[in-house]
Amino acid sequence: MTAPAAITPIEFIFLGTGPSNAIPDVTCLTRPNPSCKVCLLATQPAERDSRPPRRSDPRVAEVQMWNKNRRGNTSGIYRYRDATGTIKNILIDCGKTFYASAVQWFVHYNIQQIDAVILTHDHADAVMGLDDLRSWTLHRDGPVQSTIPIYLNQSTYTVISSIFPYIINASKATGGGHIPSLTFHIFDTPTLTTFPPFLINATLPVTPFPVEHGRKGSDPYYCTAFLLPHLTYISDTNHIPAPVFELVRRSENRVLVLDCLREKDFASHQGYESAIPCAEALGVPRVYFMGFNHECEHGEFEKVLESEEWGKGLREKGVKAEVAFDGLVIQL
Repeated sequence: MTAPAAITPIEFIFLGTGPSNAIPDVTCLTRPNPSCKVCLLATQPAERDSRPPRRSDPRVAEVQMWNKNRRGNTSGIYRYRDATGTIKNILIDCGKTFYASAVQWFVHYNIQQIDAVILTHDHADAVMGLDDLRSWTLHRDGPVQSTIPIYLNQSTYTVISSIFPYIINASKATGGGHIPSLTFHIFDTPTLTTFPPFLINATLPVTPFPVEHGRKGSDPYYCTAFLLPHLTYISDTNHIPAPVFELVRRSENRVLVLDCLREKDFASHQGYESAIPCAEALGVPRVYFMGFNHECEHGEFEKVLESEEWGKGLREKGVKAEVAFDGLVIQL
């Protein structure tokens, strides 16, 4: 997607690159004889040279950084500069590990305001952190902002209404606790043939499109993916339908973030046995895989992408593929 003249995409920050239960899996660590290689690696401090450059106020003590196998729920921050030169921060998904990720990466990169949130679907790893947004709108030293716009489809709004009725309607709150101030914007649900675009805060164009994320009974369960200027974001999928595949292939975006759970395909996620051929066929010049569980060790997957068996086709198509990790910043 070509950026409008008033929009300058800057960067994308991966807040989380792991599965719904995150990595390490606590039950791997509490077994009598822990043997899960990835979960054990995820408890180790990172090598210092692997830490992203720090931008936060030096008076704030640095939160312990972890190696590239420690992964929160898939999420990220899309950053762009608007016509006035102001940097805007768009959060994609707000799941169960959002607050822990924010404590690490919002602080590390000195990000304060959330100009909007886009939600991909109604699963816990995409929406259960919404309550934690209260810090931005209700702080003892004054709010960062009066409200946070949330962009989502109708089915996700319906589920959130049942989980967090007090967020939707403050009159349903009990106990006198603080409630985040959120403003919901329901965008038209895309189909396999129609992809109605919408604007975030009247400035940033976004095209939503559906990808399959397992099944709901006998029917496909769809997760929403997005085309933003310079970035295609597909977080949860086990299959990209043909009409959608063509939409992405024909887009002008040069960066693709793509779901990849492990080596073998799963009922609701691609393994790299499908994700790598998918990236080859789409031909987007830069691909970042994410969404890994504890069957996928970061360094080993890097070697997979470097191998002749798996990496040759990508290189022949001119695709540079990398393994994303929490805290990674990519330039747009």
